[in-house]
Amino acid sequence: MIKAIFFDIDGTLIPHGQTTMPESTVLALQKLREKGIKLFIATGRPPNSIDHVRKLFDFDGYLTANGQYCFNDKELIFEKYIPNESIKVLLPYLDESHAPVLFAMLDKSYRNRYNTSQFDSVWPIADLNMLENEKIIQIMAHIQPEDDEEFLAHLPHCKSSRWTDEFADIIPEDGGKEKGINKMIEYYGISLDEVMAFGDGGNDISMLKYVPYGVAMGNAGEQVKNSASYVTSDVDKDGIYEACKHFKMID
Repeated sequence: MIKAIFFDIDGTLIPHGQTTMPESTVLALQKLREKGIKLFIATGRPPNSIDHVRKLFDFDGYLTANGQYCFNDKELIFEKYIPNESIKVLLPYLDESHAPVLFAMLDKSYRNRYNTSQFDSVWPIADLNMLENEKIIQIMAHIQPEDDEEFLAHLPHCKSSRWTDEFADIIPEDGGKEKGINKMIEYYGISLDEVMAFGDGGNDISMLKYVPYGVAMGNAGEQVKNSASYVTSDVDKDGIYEACKHFKMID
């Protein structure tokens, strides 16, 4: 019996480039809630960039920054940050390589320099020296996939959790959405064999493999689909609703 479901946001609950969920997804969430199933967000977004989703539906909890910061409306459940010593190692490399990077914190984010991203104007430029002792929950490095290895060589004890070729989500080496799921279900007294997860991106692969019911969206890439136990329709073609019907959780 499924007691908890974790949903990625972009490309899973909400189509890429949009800000609202399909009506069928909202209906599915409402029906799942009526059945007493706990519903959670599991996103790569830092906690300060999910307000639009929180306004759409009252989820039971939020797993953000690829599992590094988990909370509900009452309290913080789990937090983990990139080691400050790792940040100190990275900063000289950024001066040499000129790689554009976004440093994400709980209530703010900073860039080291602007690039061509559409999100550039949202975040201010920071003096990198001021970041050495900050709580950095995640780094978004605007590098190509083939550059991940070199970048990580200058950021010890971290790994890439990439879902787009445009940038890499960098998190602690022992992090990931599956780690956040463990913390959340432990808090709610739910066992792993009662958990389902929905995702569409590369950073969802670890959690789709980890839970017994991993659902890939139809718009996901082949590697993501191969990591799931079930593949549903696209996010904007009633994919969430269709999967919930398939698993007989809703009518």
